Amino acid sequence: MLRTSCVSKAQLAQLKAILKGTKAKQGKSTGSIMEIGRKEKALADAVASIEQRIAFWESVANVPAERAKAEEDAKRQAEEDAKNAFSNIPDVSNDVPANARARGFRRVNGHKVERQEPIAHFEGKTVAVRFATDRVQDGHVAVIEADDLQASHKGGYRNPKHFIDEAQPKEREDGGVSGVAATNIAAHINPEEITGSVTAYMGAPSVNSRGETIQGNNRSAALLLMYEQFPEQAAKYKQYLIDNAERFGLDADEIRNMKQPILVNMMDVSDAEAIALGQYVAADTESGGQERIKASNILGREKFKLSTFARLLLTQAEETEDELTISQLIDINGFKTLKWMAEMGVITPTQMQTALNKNGDITADAKSDLRAILESVILEGQSSAFIKKFNALPLSIRKALLATTYRSLETETGKEFLVEIRNSVSAYYDISREKGFSKTLSGEKLVKFVYDWSRQTYWDGDGELKVNGDSYSDVALHLALLYHETKQKKLQAILNEIYEYIAGKPALLFQEAQPPLSFPDAVRTVVGASPLEKLRMGTKENRQEEQDKQQKTKDDEKTGRIPNAGSAEAGETRRRRSRSADRGGERDTQGSRPADDTRGTAKDGRGDGGAGEKGVEDKEPADGQSLTKSKSRDSRSTKEGDDSPASHDGVFGAAEEAVERQAEEKQTDTQGNTVNTDDTQKVDAVKSTDELTDEKTTAE
Repeated sequence: MLRTSCVSKAQLAQLKAILKGTKAKQGKSTGSIMEIGRKEKALADAVASIEQRIAFWESVANVPAERAKAEEDAKRQAEEDAKNAFSNIPDVSNDVPANARARGFRRVNGHKVERQEPIAHFEGKTVAVRFATDRVQDGHVAVIEADDLQASHKGGYRNPKHFIDEAQPKEREDGGVSGVAATNIAAHINPEEITGSVTAYMGAPSVNSRGETIQGNNRSAALLLMYEQFPEQAAKYKQYLIDNAERFGLDADEIRNMKQPILVNMMDVSDAEAIALGQYVAADTESGGQERIKASNILGREKFKLSTFARLLLTQAEETEDELTISQLIDINGFKTLKWMAEMGVITPTQMQTALNKNGDITADAKSDLRAILESVILEGQSSAFIKKFNALPLSIRKALLATTYRSLETETGKEFLVEIRNSVSAYYDISREKGFSKTLSGEKLVKFVYDWSRQTYWDGDGELKVNGDSYSDVALHLALLYHETKQKKLQAILNEIYEYIAGKPALLFQEAQPPLSFPDAVRTVVGASPLEKLRMGTKENRQEEQDKQQKTKDDEKTGRIPNAGSAEAGETRRRRSRSADRGGERDTQGSRPADDTRGTAKDGRGDGGAGEKGVEDKEPADGQSLTKSKSRDSRSTKEGDDSPASHDGVFGAAEEAVERQAEEKQTDTQGNTVNTDDTQKVDAVKSTDELTDEKTTAE
């Protein structure tokens, strides 16, 4: 390539010199007219030929530069594409663990955290670790460096380098029992206890080949803490490993040369197997015919109908006045649900016996198992952050979702249903944490609050400016509005109807087939267009109109054109200046929400972030405020003696009312001048001199 470039440059220099000399001869030919014409033509042909050859060699000379530029452009584009792709990946708080494992990395506060590859270690003897009476996993003793041990939690928070979240579903963010236990183990290390055992619940922690904890998170956290804060205990532990290396099938010198050795039971298992092993608990190793009910096993049974299960477990007696929690419903309905499962052959006699104590009452473990089955559809495979968001929902919303989301398993089209339901849960959680949100928000104020929130910006971990609303689809925000103002039974009916449209219906004798609809179309069909969409469209139009008018005023000022004082255009200019002067103050009755009307409080269970089973009542909204299709304004029924606009319409009528009020406001401008429907000043017809004279004569 270098030689070709040098040759092409030399050829270029030579050809350009020849071209210069040839051009210098043009126009200087002598001889007869015929001879001059022939010579000039020969010179012109020579110039054209030389220029053609120069163009060729210039292209040859430019190839390396062009190629280098193309490679640089491609590299820059690849980096830009990678950056854009990375920015589209959800943060770890909203990421799905299975997706993170598939891509091999996570996005944590704008930073890329890659999954640890299988780690280097010193291998010892083989072991058979018991996870349950009927589940033993083969593995081997291994010594690894402390830096390579990835506990599910560190310092009470999820460790982003631990990618098998489902293997350790328990949250430890309270820093309570788990933190105290780890500290006690670290401060008073007993090497013999934390190294040898035949079960997964004592002795050395169980890890996969990547060093990610499967069982023994507290023990893992304790060993890491020991090296960080308790050097004397760490020295004691390391010396024990050296002294007993032969018993573990290890080399003492190899351990001695390690920086911070930790002994584990390592198992070469798939992620799915690791997650399954992580679901077992110590009670599963107890003898006496004990057998827990596992959600993953039950959902795969052919005779198990999740719809019947949900109906039996969530049934509440009509005469019950108070709204019962899910735990209370399981207390009441747990036994009959277990009985149905046993009759259907879904659970074994041993599982039924294990679920009851000696008094015949359902045990706490069995209640936990039933709840896990109920919640598995919406929570299966989701991040711990999403589970936290779901559990923070008001009780009525959770019950409505648990009673309907199982339908997503019935058909292939149910996947979109479940995805958007999960998105709407996250949207509602984020909105409910915004300052000023409260359970008393309704109607137009609620729509305006959510609309304002959706337009707010924030800086993400990459230092990029993001908009709240960009994280969620319009339909997810629409459902969030539904959740806030709709009672449980009505919400269940709406969600079921939405699903019917998504699934489609076959042709019947007197009914045509109904093709499946997309989720947004199904929602729009059942509850109408989103009031947020209506408000957004109206706002865009108004904003564009205002911008056009302001630009026209600037153009007029530049050109020196001043509208006539009595013209409609001048009136509009006055109104525009008045609006600019008044902008920044609050509107008293239209549009903006008073700040003191929407503040969340500890009492209402939203402002302080606690909207779980305890704090939220499922109150009936004001008459007509449910989120169903609005009837026309002429046909709305009203309660006697109540003419408040909020009593007639919910959020679906809010956007339309706002538009109508804007039209009413435009009947006069801020100076009191009457205006036409097109917002121009209304000017009465000018009378002639004869008419004015006749009127004066008549008056006299």
